[in-house]
Amino acid sequence: MKFIYSALIAVLAFTAVSAQSPSQILERAEKALGGSKALKTINSVHRSGTIVRTSDGMTGHWESLSARPNLYNTSFVIDGFETEMGFNGRRNYFFARST
Repeated sequence: MKFIYSALIAVLAFTAVSAQSPSQILERAEKALGGSKALKTINSVHRSGTIVRTSDGMTGHWESLSARPNLYNTSFVIDGFETEMGFNGRRNYFFARST
């Protein structure tokens, strides 16, 4: 009997919660970032951080750069092995080398 009540409460709780549509989520995010006018002024983005190779736990540095209209570069170095890839406006490129 407890199981039936628990199941009934769970069903009612989950049906009462309505999910947001993806467009609502994106509209709220756009507003939180300053609106569409502010977002259109962004010309480049730089991201960096630390990555972990799951097979052995080795850590390394990761960096990603992108710029309008179509430039992109990402690179990472783990345990002396460097990988870089991107697009320079005309061609894709990929490098892998031991440093």
